Amino acid sequence: MPSLGRERTPVLERATRERLVVLTQAASPPAWVMAWCERGGRPLTTRNLTVHCSHGAPSGLLRAITDLGGRHVLLTRAAEAARPGRVVVALGGLPRDAAVLTEAAACAGALEVPLDLVHGVPLAFAERSVGLDQALERGEWLLEAATRQVAAHAPDLRVTTRLVRARAHELVTEVPDDELLVLGMAHHPTRPEPHLAGMSAIHFAPGPILFVPT
Repeated sequence: MPSLGRERTPVLERATRERLVVLTQAASPPAWVMAWCERGGRPLTTRNLTVHCSHGAPSGLLRAITDLGGRHVLLTRAAEAARPGRVVVALGGLPRDAAVLTEAAACAGALEVPLDLVHGVPLAFAERSVGLDQALERGEWLLEAATRQVAAHAPDLRVTTRLVRARAHELVTEVPDDELLVLGMAHHPTRPEPHLAGMSAIHFAPGPILFVPT
């Protein structure tokens, strides 16, 4: 396993200062999570999801994550999960998702794995729909801007981009179990909002999911 102890860039340093809450069925987080936090000096809290999240039901998990008050939350179901081979981040827009991008880059840098930037243009835009060209151009601009932002702070990080025809909640269902999915999660204490991408990920994504407050 490659070392996680390489020198961090300024953007990685900023991202690793936030406390990470790990929701897991195991007695302790996976070894790669503990190494990531320990070597980055990141505070870590573990909560058993079967105790705190309505026995692991998807609706209970989403509610528990929302109730954590804007914390960084990692959901991992497997007790002995292997280190992810790639970090995938679903981007909706910038600067709204700047914190999500920063955290995803930090994860990829610490784990020494590629970072995959993904943006979806809904299939509701048919091939001749008014606005399709603009939506695709915006998606390409977003991915290019995000790539430049990562390269400016972490030039050695391997970055790939994907512009796909799907909604965000459809994208997250296709991430395999050996990849870490990073999603933004808005926190509104007085008016909780439905989060389709988060719910879809909890229902269908088999691998670890990192929720970043936006």
